Amino acid sequence: MNYWDMHSHSIHSEDAESSLESMCLSAIEKSLSGIAFTEHVDFNPADKGYDYFRKDDYQKAIDSTRLKYKGKLSILKGMEFSEPHLYPGQFSHLAEGDWDVIIGSIHMMGDHFVGDSIIKTSDDLKDLYSRYFNMVLEMTRWGGFDILGHMDFPKRYFGKEAYPYDLIDLILAELVRNQIALEINTSPLRKGLGECSPDSEILRRYALAGGTMVTLGSDAHIPEDVAADFDKACSICLAIDGLRIGHFEKRRFVKDR
Repeated sequence: MNYWDMHSHSIHSEDAESSLESMCLSAIEKSLSGIAFTEHVDFNPADKGYDYFRKDDYQKAIDSTRLKYKGKLSILKGMEFSEPHLYPGQFSHLAEGDWDVIIGSIHMMGDHFVGDSIIKTSDDLKDLYSRYFNMVLEMTRWGGFDILGHMDFPKRYFGKEAYPYDLIDLILAELVRNQIALEINTSPLRKGLGECSPDSEILRRYALAGGTMVTLGSDAHIPEDVAADFDKACSICLAIDGLRIGHFEKRRFVKDR
């Protein structure tokens, strides 16, 4: 299958234990064209991944793995930077390297992880989503990254509530303005949610806003999850006029479909 998994993690992320090699072998078994390792980069001291990422060690692993699987699989060097707009100096310094792709994501709200129950105001999910999407809006307005990761992330942990579509539409407009791709993250399907992140309604709104650039990401932390449910994600995307699935190389979007 001519898929590129644009969101995966290895032992170079704090929350993953798999080697680059094991992830690549899974990608080859599944006949992928390429895989992007998008390791967590976290600068919030309250984040459990704070100060974990080691750029030089990661580069050595990428280089050796590329050499080993040359001609069999394209291996892309990426990172998933948490809340980049809150750490502009660190982001600008790190982004100067020879990256293929940078994902921007919201993982922390203040001192708490998005999935921590303590961030909810009593049981008001509507308030949680409003606060979360406001952070996503600030991040997309700031820009500087290539892909918006798991746009409606809190639903992995708390389920869905009435989304603030006024905020969501503003975010989608900023994606178009800043030429940032929208990720279809398939991990919620593995958690029994029955849909990707974002859902089909947000994807339709993205297309109506003039958005075209879409990437597929498994958010795999183990080899078995590489490219999981990509056939379903691809079908969802292709059913919406105007959307184009692609991947990034040297931080440039390349259309695949």
